[in-house]
Amino acid sequence: MRPEKFAALAFLLPLLGAILILPPLVLLPGGTASPLFGIPANIAYIFSVWLLLIGGAYALQRLSRQVFDTPSPPAQRASDD
Repeated sequence: MRPEKFAALAFLLPLLGAILILPPLVLLPGGTASPLFGIPANIAYIFSVWLLLIGGAYALQRLSRQVFDTPSPPAQRASDD
């Protein structure tokens, strides 16, 4: 993967997180969400998105090792003829 593509992915992860988390946060004060295992559905959704963002950040961190730690090609030596 090229570094430019990796930078685009790294930019899109927090943007996607904001897009996914903001609507339930707007509905929190007055919304009555049905409970899911005893937890309001809005709260369960926010924490599940939060966990997915943590997983995505971990995956990007692992991918960054492959993108940026690739060995550079050997330098060409000037011939001593």
